[in-house]
Amino acid sequence: MRRPPHSSQRRGFITRLELEYAFAAGGQSLSGSDPTGPGDVLPGFGDLRETELRVEAGFSRGETMKIATLKGAVYLGKDKQIGSTAVGWNADLVLSEPCAT
Repeated sequence: MRRPPHSSQRRGFITRLELEYAFAAGGQSLSGSDPTGPGDVLPGFGDLRETELRVEAGFSRGETMKIATLKGAVYLGKDKQIGSTAVGWNADLVLSEPCAT
């Protein structure tokens, strides 16, 4: 069972969400994990959790997946090779069953 966040953590989270919405309205919102100090991050978990949090925050699933895939490829100038699916392109795919929301 997940413990509810402390009130100061929740305020900080809400502030970050507000900034994310404001930035996404006119900026290039990207997704990705950053390595942390001692390396105690579970590989892939941060990416998955980030997409979940965006959906929980109100981003559409389509926009969330676009942020997690194509927008990063555009930023890197590799959107003709990666970032979406097409014959001959490189792709790592994660498939899951749909969840009800």
